Amino acid sequence: EEMGVKPSRKPSRRKSGRIVDPNGSDSSSIKSGKSASSRGKKKTTKVKNFRTEDENGYAGDYTGEVNAEYKPHGNGIMRYFDGNTFEGVWHEGSQVHGKARRRKSKF
Repeated sequence: EEMGVKPSRKPSRRKSGRIVDPNGSDSSSIKSGKSASSRGKKKTTKVKNFRTEDENGYAGDYTGEVNAEYKPHGNGIMRYFDGNTFEGVWHEGSQVHGKARRRKSKF
């Protein structure tokens, strides 16, 4: 052993529990035996100025993440046709938390 050179460590025998496919994404879990989709992770898609309604039936243009049914799901902003906006987190078309801005009155 040369001075100043550390001996190499043996690779860890501990398994991560994940199988990664060639493009680098998780394809399943060895430990749980469940795929990513059955663990509750749902695929989201990003949209821009998507015309939709919130849980109260108010219509507007939504920009942000949507779920497979194209309901706001994740971070996004809704610009309502009456001039109001809501920016925050959505869950299956419902506002979870965020900031609502009211349109300024003309009176």
